[in-house]
Amino acid sequence: MPELHHTKKASPSEVYATALAPLLEGYALWYPEPHASGEVRLCDVGYIRDGAFVRILNASPDTERSKVDFWTPRPDELTPLSYSSIICDTRNKAFAPGVYRSEGLEETEGQLQISPPGCSVNAALNIGYSCNAEQGALLMLNGPGNKEVLFDKDDIRGYILDNHDYWYHYARSVLQLRIQHEDLVFVRGYVKTSPDWLVASFSSTGSKIKASLNAASAAFGSANLTVSNTRAHRGSPIVRFGRNLYENPESLPKEEPNMSQCILVQRYVVKKTDI
Repeated sequence: MPELHHTKKASPSEVYATALAPLLEGYALWYPEPHASGEVRLCDVGYIRDGAFVRILNASPDTERSKVDFWTPRPDELTPLSYSSIICDTRNKAFAPGVYRSEGLEETEGQLQISPPGCSVNAALNIGYSCNAEQGALLMLNGPGNKEVLFDKDDIRGYILDNHDYWYHYARSVLQLRIQHEDLVFVRGYVKTSPDWLVASFSSTGSKIKASLNAASAAFGSANLTVSNTRAHRGSPIVRFGRNLYENPESLPKEEPNMSQCILVQRYVVKKTDI
């Protein structure tokens, strides 16, 4: 029986994740904002789709707080992880506000001045980068990134190995999601920030590109992008913004920032081997 196949070049989300992999802090999400399936949480079981983390179920014993209602039907034989297995290492402000860029992305011009969220002083952003590699990525944070990671324990690994086949059966056979066994991962940690971020993905198709990203705003209220290329405009950077980058700091609530945006996710991956 014939099957449908589609071929594609690396998407902006794939380029972005690959280019920022040397940070060694997890998989860089092109869509840090929560997916419709919910905000990324520890003990989530799910997969990455087009740069977003899609939750399928949560294995935490705290079922009311972490349950996933996006899918129908719900799994009926879910065995949660024990409370004693979950010990979390929390590092507040593990990522300072600033720019994190891949190798080959060079600063060419401009200045970056960052104001804390809610500050009455206007923030100004004017940055320029030249991508001298085949691919590149940039992550800009206007606020800190907090890190939470489960301690790597034998009982967690054993629990995942005991239950992964059932999770995959539910995802593949019940929900009929076209994913591979290794696509289905267990979230062991993440870095989250407020909706004050910018991500950019640079790519070319064989030609060496030079691209400049320029944005200027009194409070990140507007942005413009200019691109220069040694040959053509193919490989121009693609940019995404967090919601609060468009807001005037004076209009934002004077409360603790909503740290729901997952910029990096750490995963356990189960790989099947032939005996």
